[in-house]
Formats: sequence, C-alpha cells, structure tokens
Amino acid sequence: MAIESLDMTVAIIRLLERSILIASVYVLGFDLYALRDTYNKLRKAIKEVRRKVNTAVEMVVVGDFNRYDQRWGGDDVSVER
Repeated sequence: MAIESLDMTVAIIRLLERSILIASVYVLGFDLYALRDTYNKLRKAIKEVRRKVNTAVEMVVVGDFNRYDQRWGGDDVSVER
C-alpha cells in the first residue's frame, strides 16, 4: 500500500479470515501540524484498507522514536536533538 509520507511506513498482512494493517509512524516532537497530518494520513490508509479487503482488519501502530538520531547515520542527520 502506498502512503504519501517519508515519516510513515504501512504494510498489510492478508490471512484467510483477517487482514493486519501495520504502521510505523514518526512524528516530530511538539509539532501539532505534523501530528495532525500524520493522523489524517493514517486514518485515510485505514479507511482504504477496510474498503478494499473482504475480511476483518486488525491494526498494529508502532512509533519510530529515534528516526533522526546520529547513531543511525546518513547525510541528513542533525547533530542537534
């Protein structure tokens, strides 16, 4: 499933009698706009999955709490926390 966010990953596991929607979400701390935007994108993804599958949909939402930490490396990592 495609989602328009660099800070969210969504996957669907389809089983015989149910589907499981798994979302890994990162929201920049103390940013109400980012939180609201992430919430709306996740809600849209949930609705889309429920509309497309013919089974019950369970959800697992996890947080990515250290996405921009220097220990993970990369050119876009800030030295500030």
